[in-house]
Parts: sequence; structure tokens; C-alpha cells
Amino acid sequence: MKSALVIVMLAASVAVAEPRRVLVVDADAELVHAIETSLAPWKLVVIAQNDGVDPSLVAARALQADAQFIVWRDGAELVVYDRQRDVTERRPAKEGAMDPVAAAGAALTVKTMMRLPDPTSEETAPATTATTVVVPAPIVVDETYVLRIEASLGVDTESAVRATFGAMYRPTSSALRVGGAFELASQDLDRSGFQGRARDYSLLAMASWVVPLQGFELEPWIAAGAMFDIVDGVHGLEMRHETAVVPIGRAGLAFWWWHPRDWGLALTANVDFAVGTPTYTRDPEKPTKAIIYDMPSLGGTIALVAAWRR
Repeated sequence: MKSALVIVMLAASVAVAEPRRVLVVDADAELVHAIETSLAPWKLVVIAQNDGVDPSLVAARALQADAQFIVWRDGAELVVYDRQRDVTERRPAKEGAMDPVAAAGAALTVKTMMRLPDPTSEETAPATTATTVVVPAPIVVDETYVLRIEASLGVDTESAVRATFGAMYRPTSSALRVGGAFELASQDLDRSGFQGRARDYSLLAMASWVVPLQGFELEPWIAAGAMFDIVDGVHGLEMRHETAVVPIGRAGLAFWWWHPRDWGLALTANVDFAVGTPTYTRDPEKPTKAIIYDMPSLGGTIALVAAWRR
């Protein structure tokens, strides 16, 4: 009987001694350190991440991280979510990077919003330091932005330089993104006595799916639209001007890296499909046709993308 009682008491003491977890989702190391110092007497485990928080999913995030509290900044507000009480409180705070004084003040605000008991009580024996554990961001969809504006520069399989400008929007709470893009490309032509340039302008509707990869994002996407193709140049003493409108489809994959200030870079590769591509010849009226430009029905592009999101 006594041994059973001892086992029960030991189990209870272990359960009480197990530290609670605080998830601090902020890229400011000064703020994280100040919160760690402020909460040291409560033997809390501070987990630092910087992937952002969606307020509508904060309860699920706390459950996934097994955290009692989640702390983050929303603009010029400091936010604390208490999982046990299922409440969120906000207080004014400095936006951007914090100096030690500002960080210490914010940490005291965090401690006040947590409504922690007296650290000298039996339930929370005092300790000299807290434990900080930096872990990779959980594999959840980054819901911190709804709009992304981007521009890219790349080279296709025909050695044409392509510039693209677009925007992507998150219409729901899922990983889906929809948007559009405008693209222009140009390449020099010198073939069969023709000298000139081929240009094309494209309008595309796009859809993508964002897959987080521990601080990065993998984004497969598809697009469809129309390309307006123009060939201008000189053949002998004759000026040539040819145009065509071609339906196009596109599928690609982008690999994103994001800075905490909400700008990012990506490397993207895609495959193009075109229907009814034109072939421009030196003299279409003659049986022997010397080709000056044959628009490909299948091609690809590799590009570097820069973007900003909000």
C-alpha cells in the first residue's frame, strides 16, 4: 500500500514539474530573449519560430505545438493566446526590430497578459533560468498573407528573354492561390535572308497550391491564356510584319524563400504548351518555303522571381 502511494506521489510530482510551453512566433531575437528572461521563474519552455500566425487557426496551432500560450505581433500590437482559457488579448507594442529596453517592456506586457500565478507557490517552484528550444516551423500552410505581387526574369528554350509581372490572391483559408500575369518576350531573328525580331505578349490566368517545407515553400502551379505573337524585320528590301494569336497553357513549379519582412525570392521552372503555332516563311506564295521563324508548340522557361506579400 505504501509503495503504491509513493508511486502515485512521484507521478504527480513529475506531472507538476513538467514545464509548460510558450510558442513565440517572432523573428526578433531580442524580443524572444526578453520573454525567456521574464518567464524564467515559472520554469517555462520557450519555443521560438518565425513563420507567422493565422488568428483563425491559433487554437489548432497551440494544440499542434502542445503550447499553453502563443505570443506574436500583429503590426503594432502584441498578441497573447491562452490555450487553457481559449482567449486572445492584445496590447500596443513597437513594430519592427526592438532594442533591449523595448523588448524588456514588451516581455513584461506578455507576462501580465498570461496571468501567471505566484512563482513561489507549490505548483510553480522557482528556477533560475528558462529553457529555450528553437525548433523548425511546423508543416502547416502559411496563412499570414492574402496577396502576393511578383515579377520575374527568365530565359526560355528558344533563347528568348521573358519578363513576367503578376499577382496571386488567397481566396480561402486553404493553400490555394489564384491570380493572373502579364508576360512579354523578345528574341532576334537572322535566318533565310530575314533579319528582324520576334516578340510576344501573353495574358495568363493562374492557380497554385502552396506546400510549406520548414521555412521554405514549394508551389506547383498551372496557367492558361493567350499569346499575341509579332514578327518584324527586313527581307532584302521588303519590310515584313506578321502577327498571330495563339492559345497557350503552362505548368510549373516554384521554390520560395521568404524574408521576415514579407519579401521573397523564388526559382521557377515551367513547361509551355501552345495550340496552332504559326510558321513564318520567306515567301508564302512559293512552293519552296524558306522558314524564317517557326514558333514552337512545346517549350520551357527557367526564371528568378522576386515578390512582396501582405
